[in-house]
Amino acid sequence: MVDKDDVELIDLLRKLKITIPVIIIFSVLLITILIKKFNSTDTELIKKIKNNESLYILVYDNKCDKCKQIKEILKEKKIYYYEINTNKDKNYNKTLKELNMKEYEIISPTLLYINEGKLSVSAIDIKNAETIDALIENGKTNNQ
Repeated sequence: MVDKDDVELIDLLRKLKITIPVIIIFSVLLITILIKKFNSTDTELIKKIKNNESLYILVYDNKCDKCKQIKEILKEKKIYYYEINTNKDKNYNKTLKELNMKEYEIISPTLLYINEGKLSVSAIDIKNAETIDALIENGKTNNQ
């Protein structure tokens, strides 16, 4: 005859065989979610935006000849800027989200002026130095 205590022990072991894997699965999922949420590292650019700094961002495409010309113009004008390559920058969409912009609002080359962490002025599909000068002037005007 089977003892009552043995039956209870067997029943408890059966329940544990089901419960322990379920607990482990949920624990792993929860830990993964928490790690992704709190361990995400922001790029230097995103940190500067979050810190309400003012800066220029050039959004470009590495296949764009105009983009190369615009980089040269910015260099000649001694304008320091951050670059976002639409093809290679894995944080491109994250940066746009931080600026409350959508991808369809960008046509390379695009120059953005961020004033105290917020998009202040932008020049989309830049074709010449005059457009850059106008953006810089508008950025100064918006700072006052």
